[in-house]
Amino acid sequence: MAWEIVAIWAIVVATLVWFRRDEDRERSKALAEQARYFATAPRYRHRHIPRSEPLAETPPQAMVHRRYLDLLKSSGPAPSAARPG
Repeated sequence: MAWEIVAIWAIVVATLVWFRRDEDRERSKALAEQARYFATAPRYRHRHIPRSEPLAETPPQAMVHRRYLDLLKSSGPAPSAARPG
């Protein structure tokens, strides 16, 4: 009687393991087909398209900020405020 229960459980476990492996194999097969399609389809191939218009020039406000920062750099270290003592 005990061996029959063990045999039933062995069959159940073997069936579940077999089912799981088969499902994983099918899923990976479908994923490989999708990957192959996206890797080789002409629609998804990388094509470099050169820009027809030049890059935008630096806005005037950024130029003002750049000149201000350059002025701060060229003036040297800021004088330290005298501490009341």
